[in-house]
Amino acid sequence: MAASYLVKKADTYYFRHSLPQSARKVFGRKEFIKTLQVSKKSEAVRLARELKIAFDSIMKKSERSPLITWQQIRLAVDEAFALIYEKYVDSIETVGPSYNDEYNSLNYIPHEYEQYLVIDDSTVDWKAVPKLQELTDKIIEWKRIQIPKDSKEYNLFCFKTAQMLKEHDHRKEIFRRYPEINYQRVQPVLEKEKSKNVTFIKELFDQFWKENTGEGGWSARTKSEYEGVYRNIFAILEVSSNKSIDELFFHEIDYDLINDFFFNLKNLPAQFSKRFQGKMSLKDALLFAKKLKDGEEVKGIEEKTKNHLLETVSATTLNDKYIDLTNQFFDYAVVCGKLEKNPLRGRKIKSKEEAGSFRSFTNEELEIIFSKSIFSEKEIEDNRYFKFWLPILGLYTGARVNEIAQLRIKDIKLEKDIYYFDITDSEETSVKNSASRRKSVIHKDVLKIGFVNYIEWLKKNNEHWLFPEIKGSEIKGKPVSKWFSRFIKNECGIKNGKIGFHSFRNNMTDCFKQKSAAIQNNAAQLGHKMPGMSYEVYGSGIKLENMNENLLIYVDYSELKLPWNKQDFFEMKKFPWE
Repeated sequence: MAASYLVKKADTYYFRHSLPQSARKVFGRKEFIKTLQVSKKSEAVRLARELKIAFDSIMKKSERSPLITWQQIRLAVDEAFALIYEKYVDSIETVGPSYNDEYNSLNYIPHEYEQYLVIDDSTVDWKAVPKLQELTDKIIEWKRIQIPKDSKEYNLFCFKTAQMLKEHDHRKEIFRRYPEINYQRVQPVLEKEKSKNVTFIKELFDQFWKENTGEGGWSARTKSEYEGVYRNIFAILEVSSNKSIDELFFHEIDYDLINDFFFNLKNLPAQFSKRFQGKMSLKDALLFAKKLKDGEEVKGIEEKTKNHLLETVSATTLNDKYIDLTNQFFDYAVVCGKLEKNPLRGRKIKSKEEAGSFRSFTNEELEIIFSKSIFSEKEIEDNRYFKFWLPILGLYTGARVNEIAQLRIKDIKLEKDIYYFDITDSEETSVKNSASRRKSVIHKDVLKIGFVNYIEWLKKNNEHWLFPEIKGSEIKGKPVSKWFSRFIKNECGIKNGKIGFHSFRNNMTDCFKQKSAAIQNNAAQLGHKMPGMSYEVYGSGIKLENMNENLLIYVDYSELKLPWNKQDFFEMKKFPWE
C-alpha cells in the first residue's frame, strides 16, 4: 500500500499523495510531495508508511473549517500590493525614473527560498522568514484579520506575500520598460472585478495574433509552429477551466486556474496530435496520464498507448515554447489592460536536471573523437561531408546541432574580413527563441581547415544547403544528432555520463568560464538569453569584431592532439574542394 505513494526522481524516492478536495484550497495545491532522501526502495516504503499515517492524521484535522480561506488570503494580499504598486507609480511620476521602493523581493526573500517559489511550494516554513513575517503582519493588521501565527493559514499568508513580492518586481520592470503606457495603475481588486476584465480571451488573442503575423511579424514557418502550440495551450486552458475557450473571460484567469493549467501542462503527452487525434480527447489523455503516474490501474488501454501517455513533452519544450508563448500573450493582455498581472510569470517546469544534463567532453575525449579516420584520414562514406564538418563546427562555434545542420550557403556571410553564420528563422529555418537569432563568428581554425574552399565548391555545384546530403525539410539536426551519439559511443567508446552533440556547447561555455570571460561574451556566441536583460538590449550588445577577438582569445585548442594541429593533415588532398 505504501509503495503506491512513492515516486522516484533520479536516485531519490519521494512521497506523493493527492490532497482531499476540502484541503486543496486551504493548502493551495492538489497534491503533497516530500523527498524521503533515500535511494533504496525498502527504506522508502518504510518511511512512506510512517508518512502516510501522519498525512492521514493531518488531513483529518484539516477537515475543520479553515480560519481563513486561500481565496480570502489572495484577496487581502492582492489588495495590499495593488496599493503598493499605485504608490510606486505615483512616486515615479513625482520623483523620477530612478526611484525604487523598499518592496524588493531580494530584501525579503532569502536566496534558498527562491527555488520554492519557482515550484509554488506553499508547504515550506515561510513564516520562519523574519522580514517576510513582518510584511505579512502589516497586511494582516491593515485588513484587521485575526489569525494565529502557528497556523497553516498564517504560513499561506506569508507564502502569498512572497509570491506578490516577486510579482511586484516584475510589474516595476514592465513599467520601467514602458513608462509611456500607464496601463497598470492597479485599482483595488474588488473595484477591478466590477469594472474591467469582461473581455473574452479568444477575442483579444485574435488581435494579438493579427499583430504578430502581419507585415514584419513572424515568418510563415514560425506562424505554423506557434499555431499548433497555441492550439494546445487553449485546449489545456479548456480542460483546466472546464469551459470552452470561446466562453472564457480574462477575469477568470486566477492563480487557481493557472495552478491547474500548470499541472496539466506537465502531463501533456508528447506528439499528442499525431498519436491520439481521433482516438482520445486531451481531457481524457491528461486524466489517464495522471492516473498512470500515480500508479493507478487504467483498464481498456493498450500497453503501447499507456507508454505514449507517460511519455510527456520535455520540460525544455514546455518552458521555451508553451510557457514562453503563454507569457507573451498574457503580457500582451496586461499591456492592453485586460489582466492586472500575468499569473504565469515566474513559473517554470523543472527540467530533468536530476537525471543529469549534458556534460562537456574532456580534452582526452576530444582527442579520441577527432583521431578517428573521418577526421585524421579524411575518409568519408557516400560523400556525407556533414560527418566531417558538423563536429568541427560544433566544437568551434558552440552552436546547436539544428542551427548548423539547417544552414544555407547564403547564411555564411563576410563582414569586415570576418566570416560568420547568420543564424535566424525564415521560411526554411527556425531558431529556439529570440536570443538565438545572432551572428556566430567562424573560428580561424575552421577557415584554416578549408571551410571557405568547401563553400566555394558547393556554389560551383549550384547547391542551396550547406549540407545537401541531409535530406528532409524539418529538423535537419535530428538525424545528425542521432548519428553523432552512435558515433561517440560505438566508435569512440565514450559512454560515461550524458553526452552528445550538445556537449560541444558546454565545451564552448567552459572555454569562456575558465578564462573568466564576461557572461555576455559567451551568450553572444551561443545565443543564450542574458540574465536580467531583454532580447532587444541583448541582441545589439556586442560588435562583430569584438566577438571575433573574444573567440580567438578564449577558444584555443592548439595544445590538443587534433589532426589540423599537424602539418601532414594539410598535405593530404582527399576532399573534392582541396
